[in-house]
Amino acid sequence: MQQRTQDQQWSGLWGGYGNAIVEFDGVPAGRMWTAWSTREVRLVDFALLPEFRGAGLGGRLLDNLCEAAGTAWLDVRLTVARGNPAALALYQRKGFEVEKAGEVFLSLLLRPAHPSL
Repeated sequence: MQQRTQDQQWSGLWGGYGNAIVEFDGVPAGRMWTAWSTREVRLVDFALLPEFRGAGLGGRLLDNLCEAAGTAWLDVRLTVARGNPAALALYQRKGFEVEKAGEVFLSLLLRPAHPSL
């Protein structure tokens, strides 16, 4: 019931089309919810089941998202809980920088790399 309420709320805020179940070898492994606009890609939610964490799947999915956003010259934004050091470390390894620091959450930003002229 809580999941359904969250999905309804986020669909209203971000649109329901960006909500995807992540699969690995045909087995549900988690969820990735993105919201694309003309200015940015918002990673609304990104969660893997415990048995799929730490093996590189999250990093590969994040790389794919950032590559697609970069091709379109879009920033990628997300929010991560300060109490989630593993996720924060992943995002920082991928080049995300703290844009805004709150007491509980950090807003992170990745700008696309512009080729030198």
